[in-house]
Amino acid sequence: MIKQLISKSIKLSLNSNNKLRTFRSFGSACCGGNNPTTPKEKVEEPKIEEISIEDFFKVDLRVAKVIACEQVQGSKKLLKLSLDLGYKKQQEQIPPTENKDLETSNIQEEQTNNNQQQPELIKDIRTVYSGIKLFYEPDQLKGKNVIFVSNLKPRQMKIGKEVVISEGMVLCASSEDNKKVLYTTTDGEADPGMKVF
Repeated sequence: MIKQLISKSIKLSLNSNNKLRTFRSFGSACCGGNNPTTPKEKVEEPKIEEISIEDFFKVDLRVAKVIACEQVQGSKKLLKLSLDLGYKKQQEQIPPTENKDLETSNIQEEQTNNNQQQPELIKDIRTVYSGIKLFYEPDQLKGKNVIFVSNLKPRQMKIGKEVVISEGMVLCASSEDNKKVLYTTTDGEADPGMKVF
């Protein structure tokens, strides 16, 4: 019975190509096939706006050396990088003071400021999760210099059931179709922590 109805519908539709296309679309949708296809709207690429030199200098680009790189379990795209950014000043923690000892603490603070020494320098090591796994093996990156955005706000990422923190971004160059992706690098004489501008 169903075959007969479909056969009659096709015969009635042969006189009009538009009607035949409509029938096929409707049949495909109602019989559990794909939904009727509609022309895809062309997605416009975002326009690149000019920025001022002041805006550019807000981004702190540094040379970083990859000192470790490993696979990330549960991810098909990510590699975990440990980056050496040279040295940074250790931040001193000032203990809280009570009101009753305010005068005494002020005296101690003045003495401390008078005798203050240069803050101790410590290694600046950052952990970054980078979506570069399809293009690099971990051994290819160890010892490599890369360009790093050092003042990017740390970002929480969920990998499986684990939540990790990525402490910046490594810059890459890519082809238009993203089939070729490369880390940006520096001359071999560049030291970790050098500013890029």
